[in-house]
Amino acid sequence: MRTVAGVITIPATLIVSYLADRFGRRKVFIITFLIDRIASILYAAVRKLAFVPILAGIAALSAGEFLPILIAYELFPARYRGFVGIACNVVWVVTACFIPLMGNFIRQWRMLRLTLTGIATAVGLILFWFVTESPTWLISQHRYTEAENLLRKIAKFNKIKLPETTIIEKQYLLQEQDAISGGTLQSTARVTSESASRGQVRGKLDCCRPRDKVEDREQSEQPQGAEVQHGQRFSDLLKSRRMRIITLIVSGLFLVNALVYSGLFFLASYLPGNIHLNNFLMIVVELPSYFVALLVMPRLGRKWMAIAFLTVAGVGLLASAIEITEFGQQHPWIALVTALIGKVGIAGSYAVVYLYGPELFPTSLRTLGFSTCRVSEMAAQIMLPYASMYLVKIASWLPRVLFGGLAILISIPILFLPETKGRALPETIQEIESWR
Repeated sequence: MRTVAGVITIPATLIVSYLADRFGRRKVFIITFLIDRIASILYAAVRKLAFVPILAGIAALSAGEFLPILIAYELFPARYRGFVGIACNVVWVVTACFIPLMGNFIRQWRMLRLTLTGIATAVGLILFWFVTESPTWLISQHRYTEAENLLRKIAKFNKIKLPETTIIEKQYLLQEQDAISGGTLQSTARVTSESASRGQVRGKLDCCRPRDKVEDREQSEQPQGAEVQHGQRFSDLLKSRRMRIITLIVSGLFLVNALVYSGLFFLASYLPGNIHLNNFLMIVVELPSYFVALLVMPRLGRKWMAIAFLTVAGVGLLASAIEITEFGQQHPWIALVTALIGKVGIAGSYAVVYLYGPELFPTSLRTLGFSTCRVSEMAAQIMLPYASMYLVKIASWLPRVLFGGLAILISIPILFLPETKGRALPETIQEIESWR
């Protein structure tokens, strides 16, 4: 079932990412979430084995679980984006801690799945009311009126008074966003000096005008020859040398992080001790890495934080080789300790990469670029069970040593990526090309 879901998820993710860039993040996320919830409930309810792979495939078609993260990144300014990214992972850990605990009491898998799916669906339906569209995406589509209305709605919620009349120019919208809640929204638009000199983005927005007249005016004032930045093509990721390097390295990061992170969960059953307790510890030890990231990343930056975490994961897992020695054989708990050290490092690395990756792609290509890199993550999920089972038959410590070596190796190419700490999310490929 895991293989069926993985194979279907790869093209589904690319399709969902294109639709999100074309029609908006919020709409696509809600649709994919509902498809996934319905399929998950039916998955646990059906009794005939023939329907199981079909429902697993339908659930995999949703593939939009990453969209809320992108919306959050595009809503907050650079100085808060790191906190938001790590906070999402903390919520994940706290929630995931209940799974092995519930599994210890609910032994029937159907009932366990229905219980977890029901809770997740109920929470999701409530949170739908709080999910907004990305102002960054709205402005990239020249939907200035909707972006303006959204900013005013958020400002009203935060009890911030904005001017009655605003200017459509992108630079003004940037200043307005930074003003809301002392900068709780991400800087979603900038006007380049070239476009400003040509007067490509101009005009005023009178909030008292009828909506249809405002929209007509927006259409008439779009830059001549410019196209609304709908979802772009995969080839756009390969046009420039900088984008090719970013796509390749981030794809490698997702591949290794997925192998090591999921592999340690998979290998928990081969570690000494109770399987439920081992899984619980594998989840809980992620919390220290997230708190370290919150404290250190604002100073160290994304690039060096990812390298540091991967190094910790690599050293911890390579230490598994001590099991070969007489000391290691006399103290089987060493296997669990080295695995937990590796989990601390790889969990921190995964959290940083999930924050760092989207920051390296422009708005019109963000979901497509991010999803393209995540294809390697899904490929790792497909390979993992077969590779781990084969290696663990040779030696119980061998998969962990291999994972440690991969973590050390993938940390080297990160040196060729630009640092995004303190930068607003890029809107164009040209902007990323100018980064040093």
